[in-house]
Amino acid sequence: MGGRLGYSTICRGLLGAWLAHLSLSLALRSSSRQLVLLGIAEALAALLFIPRRTCRWGGALLLLVLAFAAGFHLRAGESAVLLWGYAAGVLALLLGTVERSPHARKICRADREFLRAFEATRIAPAEFHHREHIRAAWAVLCRYPLDEALPRYRTALKAMAARAGKPGIYHETITWAYLLLIHERLAAQSGGGDSLQFSEFAERNPDLMTWRPSILEAYYSKEVLSSERARQIFVLPGGPAAASAAR
Repeated sequence: MGGRLGYSTICRGLLGAWLAHLSLSLALRSSSRQLVLLGIAEALAALLFIPRRTCRWGGALLLLVLAFAAGFHLRAGESAVLLWGYAAGVLALLLGTVERSPHARKICRADREFLRAFEATRIAPAEFHHREHIRAAWAVLCRYPLDEALPRYRTALKAMAARAGKPGIYHETITWAYLLLIHERLAAQSGGGDSLQFSEFAERNPDLMTWRPSILEAYYSKEVLSSERARQIFVLPGGPAAASAAR
C-alpha cells in the first residue's frame, strides 16, 4: 500500500501473468481432466502470486502445482527443465518478498498480525484509538525503512478514516510528527536477538502513549496543529510555515 513499484513486484507481475496465460492455454487445449484441473489451479495460483498481499499464498501454491506438473512430464518421459526454471523464479521472488529490507526488525506474532490487519483496513474504527495509532506506526517502522513506512502508514490511516466515514479527520502534520518521533526512539533502541514487542516499547516511551496532553505540544502550538495548512501538509515545528499556519 503506497509502496514503490520495485523490481520484485515487476518480476512477480511478469512471471505470474505469463504462467496464468500459459496454464489457461494448456488447460483449454487438454483432453485430460486432471491436466485441466491442474491448469486452472496453476492459473489461480499465478494470479494470487502477483499482488504483494497474497504473493506468499500464491507462490506456495504455484510451487506445489509446478511440482505436480513436473511429475506428469517425468512420468511421460518428457523433460521438466522449463518447469524447474519457473519454480526457481517463483522461489527467488518469494525469498525476496520475505527479506523486504536489511533494516527490518523482528516483531512478535501478535504485532505482525496487528500490522497486517491495519494495512488491510480490517480493524474497526471504533477500536482504533491513540494507542493503536502508535502501535501501527511502531510496527510499520519495525518492518520497513522510513521512506517506505511513511507512505504505507499514511495510506492505511486515510483508508481507516474513509471507512469511519470521516475522511477529513486525517492530519498530515500529526501523522508525520509521530512517525518521525517513533523512528527516532527506535533508532536509539539497541536491537536484541528476540522479537520486539510493542508493549515493551510503550513502557519505555509513556510520553508517546498519551493523547492529551500530547508530546507534540512541546513542538507545536495549538494554533498550528488546528490550522488547515497543518492538516493538509506536513509543517516543520518552529519554522516560517508554522508561523504562517498559526495566523
